[in-house]
Amino acid sequence: MTPVALNRSNLGQVRPPVRVPAYDPATLTPGIVHLGLGNFHRAHMARYTHALMERRSDLRDWGIIGAGLLPADERMRDSLAPQDWLYTLVERSATEERVSVIGSIVRVIHAGDSPVELLEAIGQPEIRVVSL
Repeated sequence: MTPVALNRSNLGQVRPPVRVPAYDPATLTPGIVHLGLGNFHRAHMARYTHALMERRSDLRDWGIIGAGLLPADERMRDSLAPQDWLYTLVERSATEERVSVIGSIVRVIHAGDSPVELLEAIGQPEIRVVSL
């Protein structure tokens, strides 16, 4: 199998067993600003938000704006940007492995670059949750 660069344009080329979003990530709108872009957030909150949006089309206004605060978050932003904020999550148990492309992050900002952009994101009327 030839590797495929992960981004919205190439989602149609991703083949099983890798699961791709059952929704178009480009159509999501933000409802959450999450402070931090770490592994825990991406493996849990972003993954669960993704799962809910896959099951219910009326929840697709709960996309996540990731707000980086630390220098490592700049690197994460720079890594996710060419992937249109998509990333791959691998879940393993003793008996199986599940590989999924997660599409719930709609934008990433870094407060160190633009604190005003973070404040504006938090102040958007459609933002209903600010999490840490």
